[in-house]
Amino acid sequence: MKRKKEDTPALHVLQEKINIDKKSIVSGKVIIRKKVSEEEEVVAVPITHEEVEIKKIAINNYVEEAPQIRYEGDTTIIPVIKEVLVVEKKLLLVEEVHVTKRVVQKTKEHTIPLRKEEIEVERYTRNSNNL
Repeated sequence: MKRKKEDTPALHVLQEKINIDKKSIVSGKVIIRKKVSEEEEVVAVPITHEEVEIKKIAINNYVEEAPQIRYEGDTTIIPVIKEVLVVEKKLLLVEEVHVTKRVVQKTKEHTIPLRKEEIEVERYTRNSNNL
C-alpha cells in the first residue's frame, strides 16, 4: 500500500538564532576638582653683618723708629707718630688706633606664602538625581 505525500508525517526542523548587541549605559559620573590654597609660614632667616669699633688709645712714649701696623686677634693696631723738636729729634708714639672687627648675627622673621594643592572627587551613581 502506498501512501500519499499528504498522508506522510512531516518533520519540522527548527533553528534558533541569537543576536548579540551592546549599547552604552551611563552608570555614574565623577567630578574632580583641584583646589590650590595658600598658608602663611614664618621662617627665621639669619642675617650677618660686620661692625667696626674704633678706639684711640693715648701712648705718648718716645720710640727709636716708627712702629709697623700690627694685628692682635681681630684687632688691627695702627700707630700714629709725630716728630717733636727736642735737642735731638726723636719719635713720640702719640697714640694707637685699635680697629676691631666683630661679626654680628641677627635672626629676622619673614612671612612666606606656601601653596598646596588638594584634589576633591565627587562620585555620582546611576540612582543619583544628579545624572
